[in-house]
Amino acid sequence: MAMATALAVSSEAIVTGVKAGLDPHTMIDAISAGSIRNSTTPDKFPQAMLPRTIDSGFAIDLSCKDVRLSVEEAEAVGVPKVVGCAVRQFLALIDATFGSKTDFTNIVRTIERRPGIEVRG
Repeated sequence: MAMATALAVSSEAIVTGVKAGLDPHTMIDAISAGSIRNSTTPDKFPQAMLPRTIDSGFAIDLSCKDVRLSVEEAEAVGVPKVVGCAVRQFLALIDATFGSKTDFTNIVRTIERRPGIEVRG
């Protein structure tokens, strides 16, 4: 749940910055050095997303399952999961768009589609 959420939010930030004319490497370095650092910026972006290999080794169907289980458990114990439900819906869109066995780093490709850009290294 946390990884999928971090990857989605980081992707939104990087795509927005690139659309505004910023260099993705500079943005990744700044995010990675700051208090909002998570493993998506120093790891997933440079290794799978910027070179466009989109191959972190974790399929979207597994991410969907993990997020679904997290949301279901939260609901079972009465904890609201507003962000978790949004992430679950977003992952379902990616699954439907690219297929269940594609890598979950396709999150960035989904965000890139609307503004019509591609984040590259």
